[in-house]
Amino acid sequence: MNIRSVLSGLYLGFAALLLFGAGNSAFAITVLNHSFEDDPENNGIFFFGNPTGWSLIDDGSIISPGSFTNVQGTISLPGQPFFGGVAPDGDNVALLFISGSSQVGTSEIGLAQVLTTNLAANTQYTLSVEVGNIGIGSGTFDLSGFPGYRIELLAGGNVLVDDVELTGSPIVDDKFQTRNLTFSTGANPLFLDQALEIRLFNLNINDNSNGTALEVNFDNIRLDAVATVPGPASLPLMSSGLGFLGYLRWRRKRKGGLTLIR
Repeated sequence: MNIRSVLSGLYLGFAALLLFGAGNSAFAITVLNHSFEDDPENNGIFFFGNPTGWSLIDDGSIISPGSFTNVQGTISLPGQPFFGGVAPDGDNVALLFISGSSQVGTSEIGLAQVLTTNLAANTQYTLSVEVGNIGIGSGTFDLSGFPGYRIELLAGGNVLVDDVELTGSPIVDDKFQTRNLTFSTGANPLFLDQALEIRLFNLNINDNSNGTALEVNFDNIRLDAVATVPGPASLPLMSSGLGFLGYLRWRRKRKGGLTLIR
């Protein structure tokens, strides 16, 4: 038996296991209606109401069902002047719109989705969201400025990580920008096995530089996960093999045999 060759092979196998072990798998977590394509527009442009798979957060009760004043929903961009008529993914984007004179600058509104996937141990999560600043608008509404946004990733209703930009956001008029949030768990994290959730907010901040209407748009919501440790069942077997071959090497030296490994 050539112990040098066997040990070299085992060391290489051990390194490969650490890098590419069974636990280091990447996968996308399902987000229902992730790019807001599932709801028909009422007039070929807008859909007002909760997008499929999403629920409304409106603690200040400022949304006005059935009106154009303060609404949540979607807008279909092709053929429209906003964002050059192009959505980051598909045709539609979500909107959180506030224009009532007594509601502008009051409380925030948001969309939320509780996922069917639970928080796992030893996993890195990356939440990616396209955030849009709709621009100055035309006709009835002045959409200049930006009211701020917040994105949250939660487990069991507890915030794991968030991203906040206020009225000084670098997102310029009529543009979307990608925002990425990352969160990693250890072996025994808080909120283990509790349902993951995504929340998207219009902060409704009026700093007197904004127009008479405040809107934030969102699109292409993606949540990816990567396990961060190798498959644990394989590590003890590999360690035992290396230990046994080390013992064989020591034994041969004790018997005055050739020194195979220098």
